[in-house]
Amino acid sequence: GSGRSGGRGGRGGSQRGGSKSNANVPSAESLLKRGTRVICKITKEPISTKGPRVSTDISLAGRFLVLVPAADYIAVSKKIESAKERRRLRTLAQSLKPDGFGVIVRTVASGRDAKSLDTDLRLLLDKWNKIQRKLDENPPPPVLLYEDVNMVSSIIRDLFSEDYDRIVVDDPRVHRNVQAYVKAVAPQMLDKVELHRKNQPVYRSYGIEKQVEEAFSRRVNMKGGGYLYIETTEAMHVVDVNSGRAGRGKSQKENLIAVNVEAAKEIAKQLRLRDLGGIIVVDFIDLRYDRDRRKVTDALKEAFEKDRAVTKLLPMSDF
Repeated sequence: GSGRSGGRGGRGGSQRGGSKSNANVPSAESLLKRGTRVICKITKEPISTKGPRVSTDISLAGRFLVLVPAADYIAVSKKIESAKERRRLRTLAQSLKPDGFGVIVRTVASGRDAKSLDTDLRLLLDKWNKIQRKLDENPPPPVLLYEDVNMVSSIIRDLFSEDYDRIVVDDPRVHRNVQAYVKAVAPQMLDKVELHRKNQPVYRSYGIEKQVEEAFSRRVNMKGGGYLYIETTEAMHVVDVNSGRAGRGKSQKENLIAVNVEAAKEIAKQLRLRDLGGIIVVDFIDLRYDRDRRKVTDALKEAFEKDRAVTKLLPMSDF
């Protein structure tokens, strides 16, 4: 099984029992009084019977940086593994950072020059200044001070890079919005934004319809003949791996390993497509030897490295 913080900014994790280090921390009741005005951020939208999750850790996400007001630190994404590149980005961020702000350097900032980071930081500071101006007007709460970019712009901001050949949009209004955003943050990539003008729908034209249908289906068929069943409960997501008609020309052991490895890659893909987070339990086909189990776990780990969401992966249990 694996625990995964979903792509919408939620943070997983819990703590059981008391902690001596928290003995001197003041209680919320001693700091907050009825009628107190507090700036907060919605980190998770309401779902089912659960209300929204609210945090006072305020931050604004940009393309390469995250701006943290009322803080004073530099952090670099752990996914940037090169020590040399981490030092370069930390030094660069320190030279650009204004006093009274924290800055988190995102993974996609790897290899970027000072101008790219400076442009991103200026845009974020401009957003924060607009929030401050709203606060200066002393509006009666609750009031919306800032709303993050819509889903389309968020995807462009977080995923669209020089690695992509193009982005195709079938709606003229959305196309104009995407062009305006790309022009502001990465003008050199403006010519990669195309308007889909064919009569055939864009998803059908690029063969995406089938993948979209699968994203809403409990059963996911794999090329090797096996299939997955993905079930969602109130507490967790459960994935069942089945061999189906896979295994022609292979021994039973080779077949089971092959199905599990293919399933590991497909599971990582499906979690990204469906944006699933929280506790995810995978029931792989049982393998007898530890070395074979490790092959499956390693395949799962490698597949999750492409995911922007933080994933904590546990090895196979005896069950």
